[in-house]
Amino acid sequence: MLDVDGVLFNTYVKGDFYDWHKDESISPYHDYKFTILINNSTNKYLGGDFQIFSTGGEKTVNEFNQPGDVVMFKSDIPHKVLPIKTGKRNSIAFFIKGSKFV
Repeated sequence: MLDVDGVLFNTYVKGDFYDWHKDESISPYHDYKFTILINNSTNKYLGGDFQIFSTGGEKTVNEFNQPGDVVMFKSDIPHKVLPIKTGKRNSIAFFIKGSKFV
């Protein structure tokens, strides 16, 4: 059974972006362990690339550019969305939680 703590529906239009961040819980009892993103855009858009920061630096995740694409990553990995140039980008974010490490 998945312990899903929350779901976000995100919409980005021209000029919208989301700067570097980690997905974190404010609960004293659990952390977000994994983030699952679904690209549920229904219209074409330009820009809005999803990037993660890994040991090699910034990396664009090209596997998340088309409607229906899904990515899953550890929630504590820094990530961002680049500005939308045209159109509208939609995504759904799921957060899987687990006990805090002690």
